[in-house]
Amino acid sequence: MLDKLAAELGIDLIGAARAEPLENEALRLKNWLAKEFHGEMAYMEKYQDLRQDLNLLHPGSRSVIMIGMNYYGEIQRGATSPKISRYVTEKDYHRVLKMKLQSLLERLQKIDSSITGQIFTDSAPVFEKSWAVRAGLGWIGKNTCLINPQFGSWLFLGGIASNLAFDSYSRAMPERCGKCTRCLNSCPTRAFPLPFQLDARRCISYLSIEDRSPDFSQEIKLFGWLYGCDICQENCPWNMRFAKISANPELQPAKEIHSLTFSEWESRSHNQLKKIMKPTAMTRQRLPLLKRNLKIILEET
Repeated sequence: MLDKLAAELGIDLIGAARAEPLENEALRLKNWLAKEFHGEMAYMEKYQDLRQDLNLLHPGSRSVIMIGMNYYGEIQRGATSPKISRYVTEKDYHRVLKMKLQSLLERLQKIDSSITGQIFTDSAPVFEKSWAVRAGLGWIGKNTCLINPQFGSWLFLGGIASNLAFDSYSRAMPERCGKCTRCLNSCPTRAFPLPFQLDARRCISYLSIEDRSPDFSQEIKLFGWLYGCDICQENCPWNMRFAKISANPELQPAKEIHSLTFSEWESRSHNQLKKIMKPTAMTRQRLPLLKRNLKIILEET
């Protein structure tokens, strides 16, 4: 049933897991927080009870339906343009996935009107990658990204906590990274102290998006990245071999943003930049922080 609905709605990956407390994941989060690897992301300390038990988010949940949407696309970036993460797509992925999940829930409710559900996609304190593993969408790589053998790690995730019970559930996919450490070795800021462990304070993505300080320590560099970072994913063999262009035009890299040059980022007005960024997930970033990043990158070069 789920595979049929996914095909009708243009959803790339779908699976279901039994809704049950994620005790091991909750313990790993506590240990990660204790090491202060979350930096200034104080929100990671909140709602730990909800993260562990989805029934607190949606009472009566018996299953978690997870979807994955491929967002890989070629980026047209010139030598005079700063680097921006591939996930800055033509339309804000939160909106795209929310619409897909809402349509999926409505289709299920047409089949059975007693079905209820709570939609989430980066919008609630949920262990999305852990649920995706349990729902058979992939495994967690050593760079902490979810990897699927069909699409690599270029995936947006979302789900529905539902009272719907299935006769059978998806099988979790075993980890298939083997001895490979390309993702870890490629990180120029050494943000991975150990495999499967990220120190966000050293991650370019965190530094360029989450860090609100007016300036960085001189020892930290952005290596040309204005917003986000794709280095560890670009060096993953699964992505190098199996990534494919997204069939959804809304999830293609936003051409205008990715093609802006350094001088255009400097010369465009606040309103002009906000207008360009508005349809994308990048609209959440404050322009003064982007200007800060731009200044740091130009100083690096």
